Amino acid sequence: MATNAPVTAYKALNEIYPQESVLQQGERWNDLATRFQEEFGEKPEHVVRAPGRINLIGEHIDYCLFGVMPAAVEMDCLIALSTNITTSSNLDDGCSVVITNLDPSWPGTTLYARRSESGSGSVSWEVEGGSGKRGDWVAYLGSALDCVLNKYLTTSEARPTSLKMMITGSIPPGSGLSSSAALIVAALLAILLGNGLVSATPATSESTSASQVKNSDLVQMAREAEAKIGVNSGGMDQSASVLSRVGAGLYVSFVPELGVEMVQLPSISTGADSDVEEEKLVMVIANSLTKHDLAGGATKQYNLRVMETLIGARVLGRALGVIQDGEKGVEKLQLRQVVGRFAGEQRDSSSVISPDELESALEKILPEVDRVLGPDAESRDVGHLPEGLAGLTGLSDEAFERVFLSTIEVDTSDQGGRFLLYKRVRHVFEEALRVLQVVRICRGGSGTKANAGGGGKKETDVEIVGRLMNESHASCRDLYECSNDELNELVDVCRRAGSVGSRLSGAGWGGCVVSLIPASLEQQFIAQITDEREGYSAYRGLGKKELEKIVFKTVPGSGAGGESRNWPWISSRRVERADGAWFGIVFQVMKL
Repeated sequence: MATNAPVTAYKALNEIYPQESVLQQGERWNDLATRFQEEFGEKPEHVVRAPGRINLIGEHIDYCLFGVMPAAVEMDCLIALSTNITTSSNLDDGCSVVITNLDPSWPGTTLYARRSESGSGSVSWEVEGGSGKRGDWVAYLGSALDCVLNKYLTTSEARPTSLKMMITGSIPPGSGLSSSAALIVAALLAILLGNGLVSATPATSESTSASQVKNSDLVQMAREAEAKIGVNSGGMDQSASVLSRVGAGLYVSFVPELGVEMVQLPSISTGADSDVEEEKLVMVIANSLTKHDLAGGATKQYNLRVMETLIGARVLGRALGVIQDGEKGVEKLQLRQVVGRFAGEQRDSSSVISPDELESALEKILPEVDRVLGPDAESRDVGHLPEGLAGLTGLSDEAFERVFLSTIEVDTSDQGGRFLLYKRVRHVFEEALRVLQVVRICRGGSGTKANAGGGGKKETDVEIVGRLMNESHASCRDLYECSNDELNELVDVCRRAGSVGSRLSGAGWGGCVVSLIPASLEQQFIAQITDEREGYSAYRGLGKKELEKIVFKTVPGSGAGGESRNWPWISSRRVERADGAWFGIVFQVMKL
């Protein structure tokens, strides 16, 4: 099944969570349903969920259209919902969405959608409620409602459904595990399901889902919903939350279209050739306990990096002769498009270079980055003032402002008013190379040998992956400048504790570190990084239960989904199948 197929359903919690977690997660789902009934006086009709994600490698390159390698984690956002609202919303042909949260520190509200007729017989919707400000969690729900209504309910006959929702989440906000994407995806699923736009009936081999919504639609809507509240993400977080499968990482590519490939990490080979044993790698997540504010801090951090890559692509592309301005206006390329044209791809995307050709092109373009964007110490280390950039892009000051600076709100005050094009572009290209190298190893199986490229020494696949992860963190620290002192300390502690490789995961500026370790060393590794004397300084004085929530092993989990109608999910300390249909999104397909 392809990712352009409608979403489908699955039937059991053990298709969502690892077997050892099903009991605990079932109790969590029961608690949400019970609290929903206490709050609203009725059982929820559905519970939907969307997971957070960890990123093994490929930081800040998805919005440049380069492939990345994330995986869903067990932690997720759950939304219980009901369409059985008996009180009128007092809106003419509109709807209301009552939102509550199990966490009292996140106050709920009611969203209202009001329709506006156009002369052509179509309608548009305006959503009211919540502040709409960056950092307001309700704004994510409002943006999701706006996206669904204005995409699928635009005829004059359309009547959206009023909903009641109760939300809970196990992803720490600001942890770098993409709680925002999980909330957006879960909200979209809840609204789509409540309005009958996805089917709550499991598909069979003889039937297909009646859903209008395709896997790719959900990913794209999630990106659009985040963009509406000021976060210009590239699609990695949403793809991982929607498309993941249990036990596998993802290689997510964006050219020529969204594509997903399931990949397996290599194993550690031990013993003689005649008696080789394989030991799996596991991922350990360690929270730095410094939060990042992806929306609130976007102008000086995330969005500024997006802008720097766009301007860098224009300057580099013009110097290489691959920019094609014309009657349609100024061409605004992503860095992946610059590399593609540098390697011979056509403007109409009729030909796409292979992964091997892309790797070769990236290696060849790096000296051009030095020549064009970093010819001297000032351009490399200090950056460019905006008044000098217009000429480098081949645009007038007015056109430069219109094409670039007016499209995304940015603040360069922390960088002395300058744009650091060389550092940002250099990171993107080198990180894209690292991703391709890791994916190639994952495709090639475990235990093989590969040249390390120096002194005749050879590295195992596992050693290469670890080295590339370490190099990725160094690049995030030194070139993209999205790390901080706490993350750097935690990475060092993890490496001393014996990780194969450790790096920040997520946008950075706080959040989590992901480490690859041999499965047999899990407990020893966690004990060492949480040690009172030798471990991470921010963990000192914390109790065992607190530490278990911030340092833990994770395995790749399933993508977004949920259950329909009946509960409890856990009874008498054992798992029971509900009589009703399990609603879920199993994105099994690899290509759009």
